[in-house]
Amino acid sequence: MAIRAVFWAGIWTGIWAGVLGLAAPHALAQQNGPGDAPAQVSPGTPPVEISDPDGLIKEFETLIGEKRMDDLFVALIRAANLTHPVKNIDPEALRRIGHNLLGLFLETEQIHYVDRVRDESFGTSLRSAVILVYTSRDRWIYFTLVLKRGAVGWQVTKFDYTVDRFDLFPEQKPE
Repeated sequence: MAIRAVFWAGIWTGIWAGVLGLAAPHALAQQNGPGDAPAQVSPGTPPVEISDPDGLIKEFETLIGEKRMDDLFVALIRAANLTHPVKNIDPEALRRIGHNLLGLFLETEQIHYVDRVRDESFGTSLRSAVILVYTSRDRWIYFTLVLKRGAVGWQVTKFDYTVDRFDLFPEQKPE
């Protein structure tokens, strides 16, 4: 138990160090040159926009399929501009999001498939995708992404996931 806590603390510290600019994880380092420190973001700095929404959705599918939730969290922060001063996101809320994502899959849990079950565009500025995952714990997990077009690219404006279990015998019996 203590080893697992130390392991998660190490991952968590690494994620927060990257998010806060104390280190440059690979997903954030792409904005600068290799080995460069992340640029300081001021309120006047425009948000990061993704030029390829298909590539972003595929990246999320890959990270989920490989259970790399720490990398998914970093990619989500980048694509949704969650650390941009204009967003004014509470650091404690970010910590809770990351904590929930990191604990989503058990170490022994296998992912049987990852499937993009819905991918809809509304006009040329709004896109919604749902990724369905089925695991060895008999769980279906739906990841929902909403992307909106900005000035020069796309931003993630909603990210959500829902765990759906199949219960043949509900806990509450009808009366």
